[in-house]
Amino acid sequence: MAAEIELQVVNGEEEFAGWETVRVLGEGNGEYTNEVVSSKYTVMNFLPRTFLLQFRRVGNIYFSFIVLVMIMGSYTKLFQSPQAPWGNLSILMVIFGLNMTNEGLDDMSRVRKDRETNTQVVDVYDLESKSFVKKSWGEIGRGDLIRLSKGCVCPVDMLLVHVSDVDVEGCCYIQTANVDGETYLKKRECKKEFTEGIKKGDVDWLIDRRIRVEPPSHSFSSFKCVVDDGIETTSDHIILRGSELRNTDWIWGVALYTGNETKMLMSQGTRQIKQSKVDKLANKVIVSVLIILAILLLVSVLVVTFAYASTSTLWYLDFTPEADGSVLPAWLALLLTYLVLYRQILPILLYAVQEGMNVIQTKYIGWDLNMYDEDTGKFASCNTTSLAQEIGQVNWIFSDKTGTLTRNEMRLVACTVEGETYGRYLCKDLEALAEETCGVLQSSRICFSDLLDALEQRDENVEAFMRALSLCHTVLVERDHGHKDTTRMLRRRSLSSSVVESTAYNLLGTKSTLGVVGEHDSYQPKEEEKPPGYNAESPDEEALVLGAAALGYKFSFTENMSTLGIEVRHPYKIDEDIELPRHPTHVERWEVLAINPFTSDRKRMSVLYRDPRTKRIKLYVKGADNQMLAIASRETTDFEGLKATLQTFAEHGLRTLVVGEREVSEEEFNAWNKRHDEACGCTDKGRKAKLDAVACEIEKDVKVLGTTAVEDRLQDGVPQTISILRAAKINIWLITGDKVETAINIGRSAELLTQNSDVLMLTAKELALGEDFVSAQGDLLNVIYQMIEEHPAEDEDAGDGNFSGFFDRVLRNRFKKTERKSKRVKANPDLALVVDGDTLHYIFKDHEELQAAFLKLSKVCGVVIACRASPGQKAQLVKAVQDNTFPTPTTLAIGDGANDVPMIEAGSVGVGISGKEGTHAANAADFTISQFKFLAPLLLVHGRSGYIRVAKAISLTFYANLLFTFVSFYYNFVCRFSGQPAFSNIQYVLFQMFIAVPVFALGFTDRDFRYMYDALKDPRCYDVGRLNRILHPAFVDFQILRGAAHGAFAFLLVFWNDYDGTYLALSGSLYIVVTVVLTVRQGLSAASLNILIALSLVFNVVMVILLVFIVNAIKQKGENMFNLSQWGRYYWNQLIATIFLVSLMDYLVPIFYMQFKKLL
Repeated sequence: MAAEIELQVVNGEEEFAGWETVRVLGEGNGEYTNEVVSSKYTVMNFLPRTFLLQFRRVGNIYFSFIVLVMIMGSYTKLFQSPQAPWGNLSILMVIFGLNMTNEGLDDMSRVRKDRETNTQVVDVYDLESKSFVKKSWGEIGRGDLIRLSKGCVCPVDMLLVHVSDVDVEGCCYIQTANVDGETYLKKRECKKEFTEGIKKGDVDWLIDRRIRVEPPSHSFSSFKCVVDDGIETTSDHIILRGSELRNTDWIWGVALYTGNETKMLMSQGTRQIKQSKVDKLANKVIVSVLIILAILLLVSVLVVTFAYASTSTLWYLDFTPEADGSVLPAWLALLLTYLVLYRQILPILLYAVQEGMNVIQTKYIGWDLNMYDEDTGKFASCNTTSLAQEIGQVNWIFSDKTGTLTRNEMRLVACTVEGETYGRYLCKDLEALAEETCGVLQSSRICFSDLLDALEQRDENVEAFMRALSLCHTVLVERDHGHKDTTRMLRRRSLSSSVVESTAYNLLGTKSTLGVVGEHDSYQPKEEEKPPGYNAESPDEEALVLGAAALGYKFSFTENMSTLGIEVRHPYKIDEDIELPRHPTHVERWEVLAINPFTSDRKRMSVLYRDPRTKRIKLYVKGADNQMLAIASRETTDFEGLKATLQTFAEHGLRTLVVGEREVSEEEFNAWNKRHDEACGCTDKGRKAKLDAVACEIEKDVKVLGTTAVEDRLQDGVPQTISILRAAKINIWLITGDKVETAINIGRSAELLTQNSDVLMLTAKELALGEDFVSAQGDLLNVIYQMIEEHPAEDEDAGDGNFSGFFDRVLRNRFKKTERKSKRVKANPDLALVVDGDTLHYIFKDHEELQAAFLKLSKVCGVVIACRASPGQKAQLVKAVQDNTFPTPTTLAIGDGANDVPMIEAGSVGVGISGKEGTHAANAADFTISQFKFLAPLLLVHGRSGYIRVAKAISLTFYANLLFTFVSFYYNFVCRFSGQPAFSNIQYVLFQMFIAVPVFALGFTDRDFRYMYDALKDPRCYDVGRLNRILHPAFVDFQILRGAAHGAFAFLLVFWNDYDGTYLALSGSLYIVVTVVLTVRQGLSAASLNILIALSLVFNVVMVILLVFIVNAIKQKGENMFNLSQWGRYYWNQLIATIFLVSLMDYLVPIFYMQFKKLL
């Protein structure tokens, strides 16, 4: 590192070891710049690096070796090559050139993006002019002072030193959607030492100050630095690159990390690289073909050594290595000679075909207007081109619930206060409410007409509950939206300041004593009343605050870091769409004393206020039911009634929270607040744990005010999509963090569960597992074994390649590790398994037998629902299925939030929904869609057709080269294995063209449905990819046998009907037959005959005929390659008959086989 690294010794201990020192607006910061360079190549290293990159593929290494052998045989005395290297070399160079060009275009795209990023401008302080000047991002260096304006994106990782609202709050708000995918606003604080110092000495106070920072890392949660005078800062004072400034006019910051050392850019290099199943299958086919090549080489050497040993006495053949002057031993020279003759057995076009199919499949997905979302204006996209066909072979789908199956548009629809239920929670009532065309606020008032009646009667319990909803949150009021107040809400740490005298304001701003009414003007809302502008940490929290605002308790502003204001507007009378207030509106100003934010461990949050009405301290708490019941007061809480209510809400698919309050004495608060301030002042890694521990101290003996029920409606088309996917025999697992009852109800709504479903429960509540961990695992294992006995598994239908294919069996016997994996079994569509996070903890905790039993049971079930699952458990389930199933299945994980990223990265294919929880999931995914309903066409339309096309293209490419090679092999018997090539270099190059033109035409346009979306009407057609029926190992064996048989039959027929008897004429006739037989095979492989495919087939035939006439007219060495002048129509007749008989083999052989099988 070029930056200065300092080491201090304090009390005999080393501090800041390895840390770097940044001088503010000073020298000694090294040559660090903010210029981002993501391109891989430069002008000087592009050619060598991209050329070497081609050898990462086995096929390219093979053909490069072949070219090297041919060069040695042509231009050295080692041995005599039967053919010159220019044919293979030219094709190889074309392929290398295309790949290198593609790499160059990709890199140029990265260069353009880098230029766009580096040329953005921002205000940077200039020491010479003593003012802020415009500089490009790329010119920023460490230690520079940057001024960021509202709405601008931060170009570096910088330390916040000054804010525009320093006299009000001393903090700013940022949105980190570009960094971590989270869309809610986050607060960043400015240390008082900075603000006070800048007030005294302006920028000069900062100049040449030293800031020690820890080494760069990709961790977003870890960021520590120490400024001169012992000012310690944490991640709460740091603004990361990519963050957008919101709700604040401007800020100043000192650049600490720049360019590729910023956390956002460092985290982008950790994406997992996935290999498609098609690539893996192609590699296995290559191994099988190379085994065939080894067999052909061995047979050729043995035949010439023993059967044609007398050939060496024929002087006119000039055949022996000694006669050729070869340096190498005879056996090795022969081996290399035959290697050159049979080199084409491995398709040189294989990778070009695969890449071409991948690119066009990616384009088809992006061009599909049926997967365009009008709400977001986004198309579906493929982010990983190499996995374009992987979606056609999916066996398992692992799906998140919130935001994936549901809209993630929360709405408060029901609540319970003192045992009384208000609002609507029945499905039919919610459906009717969804059809209302009124605005959000009016819809809530219609939903809670009964609660408005209770408020009109001044029910104290209901008023306390509504007041708690409007106060217990960390919501921000959007600036310039609604209330003109420009202050915001503190989020992440305690708030302590002097008590602000409680006052009340009417709508006109007239100051009065609390409870005194201002002017009594009637209030007539607009036809479409605009809802308040809120920005919350989660949609649930926004729904609660918005619901309270609609019912007369509107959170409207915060000020001075210590006061929160709510407008209390008493209920409306809803009568013939005329709304009149029964009581005037007044503002309550609550002093904020401390906030304990929500954490995943506590699963609740709380706020301490000073009540302006009584001057007493109140604690408001809300959180998950199980966590709230644990801290509820035993004296005032009806636990049985509360559980029954929560159960009812959950059964209707609603998300529930419990709200409570407690009055805190001054003595208790003062003692607690001291400990809380100490925890807030910690800068070590244990700060979060200390804050949680302190929060738990105050969150106790809570009086439950009521419960809330929030609806998250299903997205459009979710039930239909799931029905299609299940009809395609794809196993679907729903993995969510919601309660068991909520997840089950969503499963029924989404038609994962039907009336005929037999639900097996594996939850901690149902099993009543003991406290001893080991004994609980034993009890759980017995329960699972009992369920397996009651629901035995059936093997999956044949055809997926299980132990099929001779060469595949040979390799599998060599590697025994796959025997530990369980076979794929047939899932029962009417059997469902429900498991919760606590049970999963028992299953995956150091107990292989329990894990194996669970997976065996889960594979029998057509549906698995995992509830209360953590992000780590989501990924664990995906990996468990992948690692313990044979053949290895293709798993698809789909989600929309940052908590789904581990699952998405663990799946064979990751699909991200670009929803309301940011872009984190979409950025980590291989495919991106906007709604869950697009998953069905993505798999059954694009995935299925893509798999069929690439599988046909690959199989035809292998078949063509096998046919060409076997004909060359049989030709050697006529030539007595003298090394005479059956076809010339020109014929070989043209044959590759005859392969490529129809294959690409078929791979780009072939379809087995007239309309592609008709595949959704017959989901069983997805079996072709799900069971891998085109590229399974048995098909490889069949292609090898087909190539050998077609080659043998074609050679015998041509040889028997050859009228000339010369080797050259035999080669010409064989070339015509092989080319046309290949063309016929390509045409018969097409599921439909469109213009492009028809033209490609006609192209092959016409080119062959033209080749015949051109070569026949030229005459080579005094001989005719094609016998047109001597035999005329007889020549054509015998060739057409040969082509017909060879092509007829594909139909006659299966018939004879079936008849013979019946006789046996």
